[in-house]
Amino acid sequence: MTNEDFIYYDSQMESPTTPPKAPSEELLMQRLQNRLRLKHFALLRTLGECLNLHLAAEELNMTQPSATKLLQDVESLLGLPLFLRHSRGLKPTPLGQEVIAYAQLMLGQLGHFTADLESKRHGGHGFLSIGAIMGAAPDLVAPAVARMKIRYPKLTIQVLGDTSDQVMQLMEAHQLELAICRFSAAGQHAHFNFEALGNEKLLFVVAPHNPLVQKPPASIADLNNEAWVVQPLSSPSRVLLEREFASQNLPRPGNLIECSSIFAALQIVQQTNAVTHLPEPVVREALQAGRVVALPLIHHVALPEYGLLTRRGARLSPAAEEFIETVRGLLAEGAPAGARRQRARSAG
Repeated sequence: MTNEDFIYYDSQMESPTTPPKAPSEELLMQRLQNRLRLKHFALLRTLGECLNLHLAAEELNMTQPSATKLLQDVESLLGLPLFLRHSRGLKPTPLGQEVIAYAQLMLGQLGHFTADLESKRHGGHGFLSIGAIMGAAPDLVAPAVARMKIRYPKLTIQVLGDTSDQVMQLMEAHQLELAICRFSAAGQHAHFNFEALGNEKLLFVVAPHNPLVQKPPASIADLNNEAWVVQPLSSPSRVLLEREFASQNLPRPGNLIECSSIFAALQIVQQTNAVTHLPEPVVREALQAGRVVALPLIHHVALPEYGLLTRRGARLSPAAEEFIETVRGLLAEGAPAGARRQRARSAG
């Protein structure tokens, strides 16, 4: 279906209507101040996620006619259609996407403000929400959180995410104030500042009982017919693995288990003969305890560096600024060699 197949309909899909007339800037500001409510932002954010009025109404515990009326109110206030209606649901217009992004920003900031205020109201030091990839957790995130809690024991710290694609989704939805991860899609650099921190070594890992331990593979080609536990296609490490096979003109393995949780991937590997592909910091303790074994294979393709991500133009809270300085201090004191090397390269 092309854009020409979409027609601006009213929310009941009964008949075409004329798009609302855009008000002047002064009148628009007056309308928004007097009539726009948080429930309008909540509907816009939810519609942006599910693209269906019925599902959005259920999510917000309201009737569909109520949701329809709220959407009509917003479009009337702004003087422009935010969604194109068709038989399969809704599609945001270009301006509608901007309005949805603003609704995500407003509600994300409100959530942080509410959590911070609630913490301080009960004698706490506020609230800090960060995202982090598992590969950065042992050497940077966990030590930084520990130091912050020593200084501010009543600071509530929320750590979310697992892989870079998950963390970036949370950043784009304004559910995080900052993150330590990699970019996962083109164009994200336009919206986020990036300060390189380092890189981690990726290992091919199996259980001790796996026959590959006794007969190690000479190359990744020897693993093509093995069972694999892999991260989703959107994750940087999965992209790297796909490139690794492509660089040697190999097809993708046919026996795959996709698993977004690194913890679950490790558990599956320990109970099967599957191979997985994980950062060294994540499997370090399991390797030392003998629960898994790293195969003697070398990567021909490198992961992009990970770093500190903050939203362009956004003002960070004092807790976020101190967390960033704490991470920088850890690197200066003696971060893993890969991280120091990448940081020096970025600074140069």
